[in-house]
Amino acid sequence: MRSILLTTAFFVSITPIAMALTPPPKPACNFEKWVGQDITRIVPKVKKLDRKYRVSPLEGSMTDDYVPGRINIMIDEDGTVTDVYCEG
Repeated sequence: MRSILLTTAFFVSITPIAMALTPPPKPACNFEKWVGQDITRIVPKVKKLDRKYRVSPLEGSMTDDYVPGRINIMIDEDGTVTDVYCEG
């Protein structure tokens, strides 16, 4: 009987820890449909998503900071979206 109580106490006490260590779900990153479109048409759509994002030219420099879920939009010299990917 004592071992059952100890086992139950162990699982009850470790459950909140396990729940705290579970990472949140990754936000969806299915923005391939934006490739080929002008960036001026895309930015309003991105702003509605309420997610962090950045736009960078293909040959441009970007910071190395890692922001999970951030949308990265690559554009060419004409402002056409060439690639979209998410961090995380």
